Amino acid sequence: MLAEDVISRAKNELFNYDGTGVPIMEANRKSQHYSEIMSTAEAALRELMSIPNNYKILFMQGGADSQYSAVPLNLLSEHKCA
Repeated sequence: MLAEDVISRAKNELFNYDGTGVPIMEANRKSQHYSEIMSTAEAALRELMSIPNNYKILFMQGGADSQYSAVPLNLLSEHKCA
């Protein structure tokens, strides 16, 4: 269960992120705010899961369908087709 202040902040920032007047869902991916969110998320994930810096972290959409496709594609050797 999330604390009420966390829920309240998420609710408010969904429509007006960090006082910018722009919903975070509509923020330009090249904007400073978006870059900060991604950097913070990546750093937290690296720390939480002990991911070394020589590994790339990809934040991707698609859910389970993408995951089920990615597994066999990553196991293919060079010049093979699926």
